[in-house]
Amino acid sequence: MPLFRSLVRPVVAGLFALAFAAPAPAAAPASAAAPSARDTLLARALANPVPAWRRGDLLVDRLNRGLYTYGPDEPGVSVCDLNCRRYWPPVYAEPGARPVGPFTLATGPEGRAIWAWQGQPLYRWTGDRTRGSARGEVVDEWFLVRVPRERLSEVVAYFPMPAAAPAPAR
Repeated sequence: MPLFRSLVRPVVAGLFALAFAAPAPAAAPASAAAPSARDTLLARALANPVPAWRRGDLLVDRLNRGLYTYGPDEPGVSVCDLNCRRYWPPVYAEPGARPVGPFTLATGPEGRAIWAWQGQPLYRWTGDRTRGSARGEVVDEWFLVRVPRERLSEVVAYFPMPAAAPAPAR
């Protein structure tokens, strides 16, 4: 019997200690240690203060659709009237927006701020309905914005954003 007690007592004591010991802290998930490259690119795209990105050398909106300028516009001033805006909605700026790199601000006919590319107001075309569309350049006096090679680093590269993602930070 003393041999039995000498063997059982440490086992019971160990089980007792395990049963009433404080739980060990959970290890942090591996993804919490360092964000993935995809998460980093998405965060950078969403943090862009201007709602315009580049796909190659083409300027695009949040849904990867082309952005356009209008030939008759004057630098810093949109002449696209209400009828024009039905088909070519401007890329409006939030109140308090400030110019960023090659992105400036223009004024629309109603006095509202519009994002501009080097002074030229930016627009979307309602005919570009799907992600990746950029077919409005076939319409007279409308031009896709192409980012010159020397300015590529000043425009955040487009990264596919979830449909339900929050609006870009301003």
